Amino acid sequence: MLVVHPSSCCDICLDPYSWETPECTPHAIPCGHIFCRRCLSHVDPPTCPLCRKAYTSERFKKLHVDRPDEVVDPTEVTLLQKFVLKWDGPEDELAEVTSEVNSWLSDTADDTPLKKARDVLSRYQRIRTKLEQERRKFQQQERTSRALEEQLELAKAREVEITSYWEQQLVGIHSFLEVNVLIILFRFPTTKLASPSCKPRYLQ
Repeated sequence: MLVVHPSSCCDICLDPYSWETPECTPHAIPCGHIFCRRCLSHVDPPTCPLCRKAYTSERFKKLHVDRPDEVVDPTEVTLLQKFVLKWDGPEDELAEVTSEVNSWLSDTADDTPLKKARDVLSRYQRIRTKLEQERRKFQQQERTSRALEEQLELAKAREVEITSYWEQQLVGIHSFLEVNVLIILFRFPTTKLASPSCKPRYLQ
């Protein structure tokens, strides 16, 4: 028995072959090319659209379409598409899709592609949450470091201010001492103080 793959389609109308609709079943003509019965019955004149060899309706050979191993639920396909669209979308929209997926999977015991996608998404979300936590921790450390740097700059500025203040005080004290020394020297010249004839008044 000749069998065609379920994903095959007619080269004329491009519709997929079907094992349920007689008009859409694949038929081979003597040249070996395959088309659906509907298209072959409408070709006029009856020549192969690919190689132009003539054929007659009595020489059609019906083929069978192999049934797929598993039929994917259209709802599952729709949910998978939503997963792809909302994967990195807003959290509320992703949560809504995840809720729909969990509801659908609760009635399905098989290990479906949607279940695998949900498990992958769960791992992805855990990794993203961990990454976000690490990012926040780094930002906190960066803010703390920046605050310490600001405190250090303030401490340095305060040190400069205090040093400048005491330097000014020392300059003032030095000036005060110089002035007082000059006053003392002016009132009591060293020559008089050093002269032996200079006696106190009570001794004269």
